Amino acid sequence: MNVQDRTPENHCHDHRLRPPGLFADNRRYYDANSRPHGFVRDSGGTITTFDGPGVTTSPISINPSGAIAGYYEGAQLHGFVRDPGGAITTFDVPGAAGTGQSRINPSGAIAGIYYDASFTPHGFMRDPRGAITTFDVPGAIETDPFSINPSGAITGGYLDASFVPHGFVLVQP
Repeated sequence: MNVQDRTPENHCHDHRLRPPGLFADNRRYYDANSRPHGFVRDSGGTITTFDGPGVTTSPISINPSGAIAGYYEGAQLHGFVRDPGGAITTFDVPGAAGTGQSRINPSGAIAGIYYDASFTPHGFMRDPRGAITTFDVPGAIETDPFSINPSGAITGGYLDASFVPHGFVLVQP
């Protein structure tokens, strides 16, 4: 992987893809008991609600085919992907204390954040078959992926050892 530093003068932007008419990015609603649930609205205006197996469900991004990536909370944070037909597949980064926010690209690859035992954030990439690769920006004390494009390039932010924020672009070989 090739990580390119992006300083504050050369900002990285999160340009998420959203299919026309579909809406699910970082949206949830709260029921009468203040419990959050996920939802997606189709091009005809029909709203479909869904939940992961935990207490809270947070959809974060949707790709052009309608697959949704996000996280849910039980005893810890877990990742999920909801296919266009509504089936939910859950996943965790092996050994992680929690698997959090994630973004999905058109091919179904997911980039996101996971936390180690000391709750330090690191990056992961889950390929469309479910294989997970973890990464950190060299010299970073925190790595936070924001987005993954159709080619698999991941953008995000990180903190260096002096707690100075930077952006990065991670290009797949």
